[in-house]
Amino acid sequence: MVQLNNIIGERLKKRDALKEQNINPYPAQVKRSHTIKAALDDFDSLTEKKKKVHLVGRILLMRPYGAITFMKVADGTGEIQFLFRKDVISGGEETLLLNLDLGDFISGEGLLTLSKSGERTLEVENFGIAVKALRPLPDKWHGIADVEERFRRRYLDLLMNKDVKDRFTLRSRVLNIIREQFTKDGFLEVETPILQNVPAGAAAKPFRTHLSALDIPLYLRIAPELYLKELLVGGFDKVFEMGRLFRNEGMDATHNPEFTSVEGYWAYQDAQGLMEYLENFVMKVLDHSGIGRSTKFRDHTIKWESPIPRKTFNGLVQEYAKIDLAQANIETMEEVLIRSGHEVPAIKTEGELCEAIFKKMCLPKLIQPVFVTEHPLALSPLAKKKDDAEVADRFQLVVGGIEIINAYSELNDPEEQRERFERSEEDI
Repeated sequence: MVQLNNIIGERLKKRDALKEQNINPYPAQVKRSHTIKAALDDFDSLTEKKKKVHLVGRILLMRPYGAITFMKVADGTGEIQFLFRKDVISGGEETLLLNLDLGDFISGEGLLTLSKSGERTLEVENFGIAVKALRPLPDKWHGIADVEERFRRRYLDLLMNKDVKDRFTLRSRVLNIIREQFTKDGFLEVETPILQNVPAGAAAKPFRTHLSALDIPLYLRIAPELYLKELLVGGFDKVFEMGRLFRNEGMDATHNPEFTSVEGYWAYQDAQGLMEYLENFVMKVLDHSGIGRSTKFRDHTIKWESPIPRKTFNGLVQEYAKIDLAQANIETMEEVLIRSGHEVPAIKTEGELCEAIFKKMCLPKLIQPVFVTEHPLALSPLAKKKDDAEVADRFQLVVGGIEIINAYSELNDPEEQRERFERSEEDI
């Protein structure tokens, strides 16, 4: 802390030195003709025409060599080298140059050229300060190693780790592609209430708040399901919503109290048709986003090959847990979990035990993409039966041991729906 205070003190002195020279360290306006990426993309044309550019960015590296100084400068689009020559810049600018630090934002005007080493460079003729930074950047080579610190100070994580910034950009691109593809395929994008008087649509604990104007409790939504279904009742055939959900439960690598989901409904379509549609949809997202059909995830290489394999829920349980759910009862399922060293759910219903066996003994083994089909009805109270079997017309897309899609043919028989809910209450 003492060292940091000393650094800040030195930077404050430099800021004051600039003010004494009538240099505003925080000007209201900074001239900029190109982003760094735009200048680099148009490098050949700009150099051929000898057209001057104005670039602005943060100083990441400074290397003084006698009468010249090199700087690596970055904006939100890229990095470029600035070259300063003492015989070119004015006296006032020389004072400014001496009072610059890593992390300061500067603007530079000049011609683009290639350095002796072949690096694309801005030969600075005029420059100014855009922002004087009072705190130093983290050490370039060590960065921020502490994971909690990285997430608390995300701006520094983005600044020091290019792969993190690239991930943010990729996420935005993926969401845009999803939105564009659904819209192209005739789905209407909608917005449904985030504050709801009844938290419904999923089995999850909600966040509660209070609406003072009406003196009533409200809940942050755990799912948009009921409102989207109402839109189908109102006459829309295809709807989807992309937005934040909130669940006041545990946290781990795959669960966050708030997260983004995409939920959609398609009238007159069944699970089989939806599975084929979504397989094609996922492949388009992979191709158009630049992710590609081969991706790294943790210690695995994920291969996206079409058609994606289909495996039944019970078939996977038989393969990995060595139990046939069609022949099992609550006692035998409980024994399987205990024998394997897994915790038994507090509520020992058929559905809870089936889910526990699958999540703990099967899901982590499903690394390559696979459609899991024919779930037990006890796990799928809102799904239609598949033919006459006691399984649901439902599927999940699992990859890397994580469910990324869950879909089913929506049960629309009101009497059967009531019977299933009543049966679930009896089991509890």
